[in-house]
Amino acid sequence: MALLVGHNTDEFTLFTGLGQKVEIEDASALAVTATRLGLGEEAVEVYRAVHPGASLADLYCEIRGDAMFCEYSTRVAEAQAAAGGSAHLFRFAARSRVLDGALGACHAFDLPFAFGNMDCDLARFLCDGPPDAAYLGLSERMLAAWSAFVSGGDPGWGPVRPGSTVARVWDLTDSLSEADDSPLRALWSDVGFAPR
Repeated sequence: MALLVGHNTDEFTLFTGLGQKVEIEDASALAVTATRLGLGEEAVEVYRAVHPGASLADLYCEIRGDAMFCEYSTRVAEAQAAAGGSAHLFRFAARSRVLDGALGACHAFDLPFAFGNMDCDLARFLCDGPPDAAYLGLSERMLAAWSAFVSGGDPGWGPVRPGSTVARVWDLTDSLSEADDSPLRALWSDVGFAPR
């Protein structure tokens, strides 16, 4: 069985930007959140090093997004590869322009691109108006990859392999990440994720 699995790079900003208000008083309050998620005491400083200049609220979004989406999808792809299956991993990094770009590559922003419905209300909202040529081009590339995967099992980039987490990064200019050596992956490595 082959899998196509991925996540958006700023998943949690949808929830904090359009709904839940997050007020983090200080780094120790953020450390409590990290500890509840199973991360060690050094988690906030590791995130701060990876995202210099980020506010505490931004770091909260990064930690929660990794806990709920990014680490999960990456582990699913890695587990599939370790079991001898095929898994193609992607990260959607194109940024929404609504709210002066505050949502980034938020949860669900990839859906109109992947399914080619760039004229839907969600797309028009998150694109902050009708999608421009760059957004439409990204959607065309994603549609082609999804179609190729469905018809032949190959979306156009290599699968995750044991010891090598290859990922397509979808953006206005796409790229290929050959390995994920971020210190954040190491930080999460001892955290267990029970099936949901």
